[in-house]
Amino acid sequence: MITRDWQRLAFNLLLGPPIAYLIGLGAVLVWLTVVSDGPNGSASWVPSLLIVFLPGITLGYVFGFLPALINSVVTSVGARVLKRKSWRLWTSLPIGVFSTWLGAGWVLNLGGDPQFDSGYLRLLLSVCVPIGGAVASLCCTALTERFGSTRGLVEEAA
Repeated sequence: MITRDWQRLAFNLLLGPPIAYLIGLGAVLVWLTVVSDGPNGSASWVPSLLIVFLPGITLGYVFGFLPALINSVVTSVGARVLKRKSWRLWTSLPIGVFSTWLGAGWVLNLGGDPQFDSGYLRLLLSVCVPIGGAVASLCCTALTERFGSTRGLVEEAA
């Protein structure tokens, strides 16, 4: 179990933030494209988002470190309680949503002051970021379940 815990930590810290960042960015782009209202609408943000935010994937590590750490700890504890692989996979979704929602709330209200004046942008980020966190948590849990060490697990003895 200790080996699997370290592998879970590595997957969550190394792959979790960029996966969450890219899925969250994709959700923002889809949202902006769907709600577009013509050439002067929000779809005109799409090229600028791609140019400005895609190279900013390193920010995923800055803002995603704490949620990835929380994911790792909670899914490691959950792996000891939940014996079925499918349960561990599906419970990683709400864990990913909660931890990244918590992180997004912290970033959006840094220092007690709202960081974005637009309520629409705040709503967009508070919805799309947890979607990325849920998918990232599911991906990291699936990678751990697939490639993680099974030495010493009860499932192996059965």
